[in-house]
Amino acid sequence: MSPSADSAASQWLEQLAAMRAAIADLKLPETNGESGKHELGFDLDDDDLSPASPTDDIWDLISEDEEDFSDGSLEPPAVDEVAAVGSQEWLGQKCAEVASKGTGLDREALQEQIVAILASDSSDEELQMTLADTLGFEELDLVSDLIATRKQLLSQPVKQPSGLLSKAERDARLRQADIDHKTASLAAAQNRGGEQYPHVYKAHDAGNTLSSHGKKYALPIGSERIERPLYEEYAIPATKVNTLARQQKLVQIADLDGLCKRTFRGYTTLNRMQSLVFSVAYQTSENMLICAPTGAGKTDAAMLTILNTVAKNIHPSPIDEPEAEEFAVHTDDFKIVYVAPMKALAAEITEKLGKRLAWLGIQVRELTGDMQLTKAEISATQIIVTTPEKWDVVTRKSTGDTELVQKVRLLIIDEVHMLHDERGAVLESLVARTERQVESTQSLIRIIGLSATLPNYTDVADFLKVNRMAGLFYFDQSFRPVPLEQHFLGVKGKAGSKTSRENTDKTAFEKVKDMLEQGHQVMVFVHSRKDTVRTARQLLEMAADEGVGDLFDPSQHEGYTNAIRDVKQSKGKEIRELVAKGMGTHHAGMPRSDRNLIERLFGDGVLKVLCCTATLAWGVNLPAAAVIIKGTQLYSAEAGKFVDLGILDVLQIFGRAGRPQFQEVGIGMIITSNDKLQHYLTAVTQQQPIESQFSKKLVDNLNAEISLGTVTSVPEAITWLGYSYLFVRMRRNPMAYGIEWTEINNDPNLVQRRRDLIVK
Repeated sequence: MSPSADSAASQWLEQLAAMRAAIADLKLPETNGESGKHELGFDLDDDDLSPASPTDDIWDLISEDEEDFSDGSLEPPAVDEVAAVGSQEWLGQKCAEVASKGTGLDREALQEQIVAILASDSSDEELQMTLADTLGFEELDLVSDLIATRKQLLSQPVKQPSGLLSKAERDARLRQADIDHKTASLAAAQNRGGEQYPHVYKAHDAGNTLSSHGKKYALPIGSERIERPLYEEYAIPATKVNTLARQQKLVQIADLDGLCKRTFRGYTTLNRMQSLVFSVAYQTSENMLICAPTGAGKTDAAMLTILNTVAKNIHPSPIDEPEAEEFAVHTDDFKIVYVAPMKALAAEITEKLGKRLAWLGIQVRELTGDMQLTKAEISATQIIVTTPEKWDVVTRKSTGDTELVQKVRLLIIDEVHMLHDERGAVLESLVARTERQVESTQSLIRIIGLSATLPNYTDVADFLKVNRMAGLFYFDQSFRPVPLEQHFLGVKGKAGSKTSRENTDKTAFEKVKDMLEQGHQVMVFVHSRKDTVRTARQLLEMAADEGVGDLFDPSQHEGYTNAIRDVKQSKGKEIRELVAKGMGTHHAGMPRSDRNLIERLFGDGVLKVLCCTATLAWGVNLPAAAVIIKGTQLYSAEAGKFVDLGILDVLQIFGRAGRPQFQEVGIGMIITSNDKLQHYLTAVTQQQPIESQFSKKLVDNLNAEISLGTVTSVPEAITWLGYSYLFVRMRRNPMAYGIEWTEINNDPNLVQRRRDLIVK
């Protein structure tokens, strides 16, 4: 230190000592024996009144309060004073509050980070996710305020904190930050960033964390929970339809080879989803898993893989002669199997594929419980559309149909998320049998999985032996042609009770009335044929009681007169009665002519409301602006009891919501009992990974393999089980299958566990 600085410091200390002596000479009166509290507005400790020694550190005299006062005033600034929203002072206060909860960042660092995020070029939606990740989902209100005042905040200079911190204060803050960081709760596993795959088109969708019955749901931004006297409702807004990135273009049909041009005649381009899968589906032989929402065009994506297989068995080759438009198909060299989940869907797929490929002379036939084929017909057929159970029966036979099975070059499995259903065990058996056949015969069988969006798509990809970096495609709800607004309603009252049933009826009417008032057509799905008529009459009675019967009145529609004339020819008394009032019913027990009539009248807009069963969702493509699932209990003849409506059915019904040519948004509602609300909310919003059901049918499937001769010993049975989805999920989620961590650590491939399952 220089001599001048030494003299200045000593001079300052002398003045301080003189001031202290003068204060001591004043002999101010003491209050209650305490000598530190005066009218000056600050406190003096006894230690502060002692004479200063030359060794005193002058920094010891600086206030140890939260912040020092740089403006010279004796009063500290009002810490609790609320600054204006959108000011840097307000941001500082909010950052201090968040930092005090233990984010691992101090106030200044957090404030700088937030300003940097706001200054980026990100859209508001991207900002929401980035800020929510930084601040935590419990600070969503703050995130909304930050985005709302973004311009205002960026227009102001960042205010530096006033005053200086003492060494003791700095040390205390560092110690506290260290403690907070160590004791901070871990982030939820589902929120951690995982490995990135090139064909996963998935926006961040978990923006609102809503709680109910002790459970938390991470739902899309804008979701809300509504409490009503009769029910509790979760409303999830429709996602925004995205456009392709700059480097991505729709595939023009005119630019394709002759095989694709003639098959996709009438198309100008493929849609967004099909354009993204085109190169892998048509130009490679990779196994694929395509996860996309209902209505995104998965059937046409499957058609691309069919054309890839056909292209290898025709002359001339479209690869060598892309301009050729006439081809000779080697029909005896290949078979393609399309596994559809239901007979109704199999019939629709058969018709669709048959029309498209008729010009090539390719035969497409349905092989289900309803449609048996002779050996000669099977031999003459190139594409077989079947159900999992039927194909399982065909491939179980050790003799007879081996020639058919050996000619299969492509296996398409529609609705792979059926693995979660009790029928999923059949799918696992089929895939395991096919994959073992590929290995044993060294013949290439390409496996294509089509699925609704599901959370653990990587597990399903591993099960189908899909290369995650090449054949795994995931498309979120933004690829739906009409965005879907979803409502989940849990009615109050014990499930199955009279109160619950009455609340369900009242809630269904309330929602139907809301939709009609907005000018929408509505489909109400019920779960028995008798319920279609009962619900239709009930809705009309409630409308009459409330004086809103005119909402259903079809008499003003231009097609009403013709509709009444056509309905008179129907033998159904209920149809004649209800159509005149703007209401229709539809179920599999009706005559085909009546069903066709109702479908036409609803499609033309004459009928405002259609009460139907789930068979309509699986069969005819008849969309409506809004769909309402009334109740989720249905009677299962196989089980001999009431069971819950399957998630597969819910997704299929919701897929009927929204007509691309008329509405910008489709509305799907499900009315269930309060105790089942959580189940459907998590499953339909893809928060519940799909698990294997294979263990329930393990004995049956093992016996089938033994009978077929593909499993002849315990080691072979262990190997066979390694091809199942059960094996994939046991390794990924061992606790759900009763496997301790010690067991999976000691035996990562679960050889002993598989042996126990086989032997015991």
